[in-house]
Amino acid sequence: MTNLFGQAWLTARSLTGGLLLAGFALVLVGILQFTARVFLRAPFAVGPGYFQWQRGLILAGFVTLALGLAGLNALLRQAGDPLLSDVAQTALVIATVLFVGVEVTWLTQAALPTALTGALLRLAVVLAFVAQAAFGAALLQTGLLPRWLGWFAIVWNLVGLAVLAGAGDPYYPFMHIMLPLLAGLLLLRR
Repeated sequence: MTNLFGQAWLTARSLTGGLLLAGFALVLVGILQFTARVFLRAPFAVGPGYFQWQRGLILAGFVTLALGLAGLNALLRQAGDPLLSDVAQTALVIATVLFVGVEVTWLTQAALPTALTGALLRLAVVLAFVAQAAFGAALLQTGLLPRWLGWFAIVWNLVGLAVLAGAGDPYYPFMHIMLPLLAGLLLLRR
């Protein structure tokens, strides 16, 4: 097993799992803050800076998830995947850049037309679903993690794509954090 910095506990596998779980946690906290602000109308959720923290956590979470999935890509390549994980990683990088662009636009309230941010967001959502389904197919090819995770990733993301691609608002960050959660937990399990 490869280790980093001469530490047996800091392996490529554990670092990847940690990044995936950290990204999951950041996005989840942002989602919970959104829920408190929009659905529960919690009094503390209208304070100064709350919206910035909420969007910033989701933004940081997606960047962290992209780093974790880059690690998963490396592990999948080492396990014998010749192509799918690279395609998945490329699509995911593009999706992450688009997510970051949209989130920064919302944070700064930049004067981009709503139609443009909506189109960029829709493209990011489609790419994120396709990327994670491709990661699932790569998991099936390599056996790096249990086969059920590969099938779960494929089904979850293709169903999510079919349901949300035509929706008025296709951006539900929760849909993009299930594979990272499960893969992170499995990678950290000894």
